[in-house]
Amino acid sequence: MSYENPDLALCYGTILRDCPRHQVVAKYILDSEHMKEFYENPDLALCYGTILRDCPRHHVVAKYILDSEHMKELFDYIQDPNFGTASDAVATFKELLTRHRSTVAECLSRNYEWFFGEYNSKLMGSSNYITRWHAAKLLGQMLMDSANYSVMLVMNLLRESSKNIQLEAFNLFKLFAANPNKSPEIVNVLVANRTKLLQFFGGFSFDKEDEQFVADKARVVEAISTLERLNA
Repeated sequence: MSYENPDLALCYGTILRDCPRHQVVAKYILDSEHMKEFYENPDLALCYGTILRDCPRHHVVAKYILDSEHMKELFDYIQDPNFGTASDAVATFKELLTRHRSTVAECLSRNYEWFFGEYNSKLMGSSNYITRWHAAKLLGQMLMDSANYSVMLVMNLLRESSKNIQLEAFNLFKLFAANPNKSPEIVNVLVANRTKLLQFFGGFSFDKEDEQFVADKARVVEAISTLERLNA
């Protein structure tokens, strides 16, 4: 199959949108082609990326990709030294993680350890400022898109064995907990888990703590302590 013709992306996009068997077509594209062959060839990457982003229009296909090796490979291509390839991989990554909220929530719940381990080490910990900026922006979009699930996910990450991941999770968690305009869904999740959260934060510490961390933790504890359940 040749990906050098730009009209090919348009043809596949139309098929994936309108064909009753779009899931079969998408799975064929994903299984018959190796992402490595295209993302390592800048002349083919942009066309293939356009086709790849059309595949998760349907949640069943999105779930398939999120649970596949393709998802893991994207972490590497986001860091590609070729700007065009890296930008295209970022666009694909964002599409997969923001289009179907409930599907993404389910997949990340099953895979949060490896996903956020990779996210933290390869993206948030990248030496490339643009990569770190994209990663931080996307993570914020992911979490704000699904408030109830997001709080639960971050609470799970707070229990990570890695101190670096714990700190990143805390920096995200405080955005929910200390926000004076929390949604009823977030308030109710925090109230339901209040006892466990206060016990956790009572022993939550790092070897080296700055004044900002101590102040942030105190503010989070106070905010959780004074919450009252709301009608969602």
